[in-house]
Amino acid sequence: MALLAPYNDAMKLGSGFNSFTQELCLDGAVVREDGTPGRQHQHETDDDGDSGKPHSGPVAQLVTYKTSIIDKVSDGFDTLDINAAFTIKNSDLTYMVSCKVVNQITMDQSLTKFSPIQTLKAADFPRVYGDSFISGFQEGGEFNAIISIRAKDRSQAHTIKADASVSLTLEKDSGSLDVGLDKIKSDILTENETTVSVTWTGGGQGLKKSDEDWTFDTMKAAALKFPELVARCPMRTDAVLTKYTSLKSFHAMSTQFNPLSYESARVYTSALRDAFLDYQNISKQLSVLSLDVNSGSQKLVTQKERLDKDFAEKTLKASDPSLLGDIFSDTGAESVEKDIKKKSEEGKDKTDTKEASTVSDNGSEEAIIIDDNKVKDDSNKETNTEADDTKVEEKPGPPSASSPLVIDKPYPPTMYGLEAARMQCRFMMNRIVAEVDKVATHPEIAADESRPLPYMSPFLFNMLLPVGIPVNY
Repeated sequence: MALLAPYNDAMKLGSGFNSFTQELCLDGAVVREDGTPGRQHQHETDDDGDSGKPHSGPVAQLVTYKTSIIDKVSDGFDTLDINAAFTIKNSDLTYMVSCKVVNQITMDQSLTKFSPIQTLKAADFPRVYGDSFISGFQEGGEFNAIISIRAKDRSQAHTIKADASVSLTLEKDSGSLDVGLDKIKSDILTENETTVSVTWTGGGQGLKKSDEDWTFDTMKAAALKFPELVARCPMRTDAVLTKYTSLKSFHAMSTQFNPLSYESARVYTSALRDAFLDYQNISKQLSVLSLDVNSGSQKLVTQKERLDKDFAEKTLKASDPSLLGDIFSDTGAESVEKDIKKKSEEGKDKTDTKEASTVSDNGSEEAIIIDDNKVKDDSNKETNTEADDTKVEEKPGPPSASSPLVIDKPYPPTMYGLEAARMQCRFMMNRIVAEVDKVATHPEIAADESRPLPYMSPFLFNMLLPVGIPVNY
């Protein structure tokens, strides 16, 4: 499977790239065998540009068309901008139509020579070179359309979602059914809070009429005609990335460099991303609640029924894996992890006992000779290590984890309490960003099962917040 990154105009063939942080690195990191940079492919366009005239021949395309109702942000996060992601979290129903078209992939196969900086320190390699380089570009187009609906009447949220699911997925067989479904879709858009987000790359301007609104039907019609429009007017959509380790010249010319591998870190950073979005969404909700309280339309109350007396202690256990096992004892259940660890230690003790008895049977004289040779070997190793320390730069270890930031009391149902909660949201987001920066330089910490979370769970944090109710409630 090809490794891709969203295209931007600053990208050049042969440039270094960090696939984890999505940052451009050193220009000319990989060149041709004669030392010249890679040729910058440009897709050919007709003189009429975006005039709408078809090409003289057929265009080979890879088309991916999808229409779905989204339940989670992660279902469509990769194709959305950040604001659309927040809209999904707030909505009762999110309808997405996407169409991705790939016309061709242009590669420069002559980029085979790694261009090292001899004076570069090994610790600076990830920052300067990244972990891969740009070896080609993918041309085509991409269309993404989102309609997010939030019910004005919160009691009708489930009904609206059910009606929308039927009207958007059911096939139309008769004229009366057609009219009925159209009325349901029209009522959903006009009687509720609706947010529309449409983005596309390539295809020109012929998706719909300029005076026509975006609706369920216009989104679907635009997605269906999009491949034909992209055949006339394609654009670069992604850069193709190649790992440095796939180059023979990299292993031959730069034995001191070791690119970082982020494969094991992506699951951890995905969890960090979701937590960051949750906290940013909580902060936004607190801002809206502050406005409602200020205007006098709502008053604040504490969520006492959702808290127990040991809330702070249990929250700390949930943030630190080393304390997580105590939760099992609270519920009376056995920890599988502890059971496995106990059996492993018992097996190790039996092995150590067996080895000790074997040594004693061999006689004490042989043991003394072995110890004498071991002392000589150890002294030689120490001498060699001291010599190596003057030549090889010691790689710094991974940074330590921040102590979990746990709030132990519910926020007071006042404006001061809301502002304090917003400030703590900012602190939590800062900690998440700092943790992502640590993973970028030391991806191995993502696999550390004993590393505590630097932030409090956003779901537990939300239980401490005051809620707003109507003044006349």
